[in-house]
Amino acid sequence: MPALPELTTFSPLGSAHGLATMCTVGAVLLCLVYYVKLRLVSNTKDFVIANRKIGFGMGVAGLISIWTWSMAMLMSSGLTYEYGLSGLFWFTVPNGLAVIMIIPFAKKIRQIMPEGYTIAQFISVRYDYSKAAAWVVTIGMLFGSIIEITLNIKGASLVANAMFGLDSNVAAIAKGKSVQEGGARYGMSAPQGVGVANVGDSLMAVKKLVFEDGKLTLKQLKTILESNYGMGIDEGTLSSFTSKKGAAAKSVKVESAITPKEGEYYRQMIINAAPKYGNDLDEVDILAREGALIYCREVERYTCPRGGTFHPGLYPVSANVPMGKVCGATPDGRRAGEPLAEGVSPVSGRDRNGPTAALNSVSKLDHVKTSNGTLLNQKFHPSALAGQEGMENLTALVRSYFDNKGLHVQFNVVGKETLLDAQKNPDQHKNLVVRVAGYSAHFVHLNPDIQDDIISRTEQGF
Repeated sequence: MPALPELTTFSPLGSAHGLATMCTVGAVLLCLVYYVKLRLVSNTKDFVIANRKIGFGMGVAGLISIWTWSMAMLMSSGLTYEYGLSGLFWFTVPNGLAVIMIIPFAKKIRQIMPEGYTIAQFISVRYDYSKAAAWVVTIGMLFGSIIEITLNIKGASLVANAMFGLDSNVAAIAKGKSVQEGGARYGMSAPQGVGVANVGDSLMAVKKLVFEDGKLTLKQLKTILESNYGMGIDEGTLSSFTSKKGAAAKSVKVESAITPKEGEYYRQMIINAAPKYGNDLDEVDILAREGALIYCREVERYTCPRGGTFHPGLYPVSANVPMGKVCGATPDGRRAGEPLAEGVSPVSGRDRNGPTAALNSVSKLDHVKTSNGTLLNQKFHPSALAGQEGMENLTALVRSYFDNKGLHVQFNVVGKETLLDAQKNPDQHKNLVVRVAGYSAHFVHLNPDIQDDIISRTEQGF
């Protein structure tokens, strides 16, 4: 097979070259406009409606290109991506229908107003030259013009950025700096934190089992975690903890000092003997709150490279799954490589006292400090929300959560059996949409690890 030719690449224009190119194009267009005015236009009517010399076909084409092209082009691109049909189809069919629908109205308007050609003129004739009607139209068109000018300025700045390499941020242009250099008015950055529940449950496990009940010593707990609850750490997981092999890998790997059976015994003890975040239990909820506050306060101390401040957030956008893959075993019973708790949600399966208790736990966090937002997921079986009673229960749940200063909650109303079947038979569930972590997606298109994470979420009921 012959080698494919390399694509020719061009380095982007510098600001000076881009500005010079844009000014040159502008000057050429101004000259063209002046020529048209000088040679082809004799009066206002000639300029606005070509002295009524344009036929039906050219008139329709002009109407489409001037009136609807930008909106239709955006729509056609999106629909082409979604359904696979040609953008030309989505562009021409809706616009053709729009023009056909306008024809009877256009004929009626022409009967009422044989010589006029503006909306203001038509309103004036239609309402017997009423000054009030004229003012209504004038004010409405003034606001419409302001909006249109604003959109055009924004659009022009984006075009200038794409064609000439000029910064599209107006504030940045005013400062003479790029966005990266601090030209934007608001240059904040927002790192995301995950695993609030893991922190709270881990601290509670240490507090309860080590310092209060004396069932474990810190040395024993350290051994249990290093051995990954007796499961060891395989080479695949081990390579995730370090980018290097050899010496670096040896420093991470520790021979298991306990058997898998012993490790599972300790894991189940940790899971069942210590209170868990998500059950409206103050003793563990306060520890989760304090862990989140330590993270938020530390983030707020720093300034980002663009000159703005860092704003802490507690939502994962699915990152809790890959982050878990590079995190060792934790004292809450989580094995190495397993997903971390997403956002501010409890660990899947550990919130056993119902949806209200889970939301009460989450509302005890300081959501004001998490200025970039939080994310809480809950999953209900459809039967739990069936009928009027189900909807009233959900409404009361949400209202009480926000009354307690909660910030965000999102729901999936789908049974576990449906999700499992969708994994086995994706062709039969192409339209199954789920909330993931701040966004929705078709379930069958998600990574299998993320699918498993959604399936493992506690299935709530009233």
